[in-house]
Amino acid sequence: TLIMTDVGEIVFLPRLIDYARRQAPGVRFRTVQLSTEATRRSLESGEVDLAVGYVPDLTTGVVQRRLLSSHYVCVVRRGHPEIGERISRRQFMQASHALAEAQGTGHYVVERELERLGLARRIGVRIPHFLALPMIIAASDMVATIPLPLAAAFREPAAIRALEVPIRLPRLDIRQFWHQRYHDDPANRWLRQTLIALFQDVSWQA
Repeated sequence: TLIMTDVGEIVFLPRLIDYARRQAPGVRFRTVQLSTEATRRSLESGEVDLAVGYVPDLTTGVVQRRLLSSHYVCVVRRGHPEIGERISRRQFMQASHALAEAQGTGHYVVERELERLGLARRIGVRIPHFLALPMIIAASDMVATIPLPLAAAFREPAAIRALEVPIRLPRLDIRQFWHQRYHDDPANRWLRQTLIALFQDVSWQA
C-alpha cells in the first residue's frame, strides 16, 4: 500500500506494475491519499508501506530518501488566443487560474504564491486533485501551474502546451518515506529499492 497523489499514480504506477509483473508477479498494489498527519500514523502502524511524493511537511517520525527532482510549469491550451511560446508575468497576473489543492502534499505552495501576488480572486476553479486540470485547460483559456511530469504525460492527449513559470516557485523534490521500524523489513526494502532503480533522477521533457 502506497500513499501518492493522482500525479504519482500516473508517473510511478505503470512502470512499477510492469516491473512487478515480470519480476514479482505475486505482488499486488493499492494506493491511498491521506493528510500529512494521517500519513505519519499510517506509516508507523504499518497500514501503509511507503509514501511517495512532494511532502515537505513530513519531516519527523519517518525516514526519507529523494527519488528525483522536478519543477512546476504553466500549461495552456494549444491555440490559446493570447499566450504564445512563453507566458509573461503580465499575462500570468491577468489570467484566470485553475488550481489543484492536493491536500496532504506540499503543492499548497502554488496557491500560497497566487494569494501572495494578489491573485486569489483570479482562481477561477479549484479542484481537490490534479488529474482533471489538463482537460480543463484544454477546454478553456485558463492557466494552470502543475508538476512537469503531469504536463509531459498529458501534452498529447489533452492538447496542452507547457511553458516556463514566470514566478518563483520551489523545485519539487519527490521523495519516498517509510517508518524506521520497517527499515529492515525485506518486502519494504524491496519496494524502496525497486522505486530507486526505476525512477531515481528520471527527467521529463515538457
